[in-house]
Amino acid sequence: GGIFGTICLLDSRENTFSQEIITLVEKMRMLIEGNLKIHDLLSQNARRAAEIDKKNSELCALNTILAESEKKLRFITENTADAIWVYNVDKEVFVYVNPGSCLHNMNIDNGLPGLTLQDVVTPEFLDAMSARIRNSASRLRQNPDMTIVAQHEAQFIDPDGRVIWVEYNARYLLNSQGDVEIVGVSRNIDERKRREQDIYFLSTHDHLTRVFNRSYLFAHGATIIEQTHLSREPVSMLFFDLDFFKLVNDRHGHAVGDDVLKRTASAVEKCLKTGDVLARYGGEEFVVLLPGANLSAACVMAKKISMAVKSEPMPNLLIMTLSIGVTEKLPQESLDDWIS
Repeated sequence: GGIFGTICLLDSRENTFSQEIITLVEKMRMLIEGNLKIHDLLSQNARRAAEIDKKNSELCALNTILAESEKKLRFITENTADAIWVYNVDKEVFVYVNPGSCLHNMNIDNGLPGLTLQDVVTPEFLDAMSARIRNSASRLRQNPDMTIVAQHEAQFIDPDGRVIWVEYNARYLLNSQGDVEIVGVSRNIDERKRREQDIYFLSTHDHLTRVFNRSYLFAHGATIIEQTHLSREPVSMLFFDLDFFKLVNDRHGHAVGDDVLKRTASAVEKCLKTGDVLARYGGEEFVVLLPGANLSAACVMAKKISMAVKSEPMPNLLIMTLSIGVTEKLPQESLDDWIS
């Protein structure tokens, strides 16, 4: 649209141009305009080519960064001790498990049918986990924008057939085919579970005899009393101590006395049925709770225990006897009043 330049044409006639000159000028104008358009197009193409080259360079740089990130991610997933997995809920199969994890199965790498929940989860946890999965998958199908995450503990079976405790975190997603998939990370918590069990055992058991301690007696005893009250069943108690136990310690030493206590507890435990509770009350004193037993049955149990301890082989050929108190709980009697 701007002025390109000036062309000067001379003709023999003054103040006018011949038709030939006018035609020539028109052709020159068209030629010049065509060249200008070609020049503009070339300039535009050059700019676009430069932009494409720049974007290609940026894309190459991003691809390099992506490749490095994928390499790092692959290294992490293939070498982590945690199990990283994808479970397809609709196909009921694990479609990915990272190599090196406690759940890895070569079938997945070879395109063969992968592991199922039945292959991985122990029967004790399978039904509850399956129910949670069905419920969460149903909720996600009804509302695909919903965020569903879960964290649970369960027992899994590793490729060697060992049962291990795991803690797993999972998120439910819809894949490109519309299937519900669970992306999860599982961690072996066997050692943590063992520590928890050890702590629980130490808090509820006597360290020497390994029977229940006094704290557990009062805590669990209250539960037993409540249960028997609701079921209207009797509950009885034996309170016994070892006769002349102080003389055992004085004459034979505390190591022998400790052995006597352990053997006594072991002998009594063998007499009890499931649900009965043996606890060390303190020193050489023990308590036995007998849910469902009336006074008559408790007296029979007391005789059985007394004979078992008397016939139990003791260190230094000692023969131990017991002094046993037997009582059946009255309907409105509290545990503290009952024991005292």
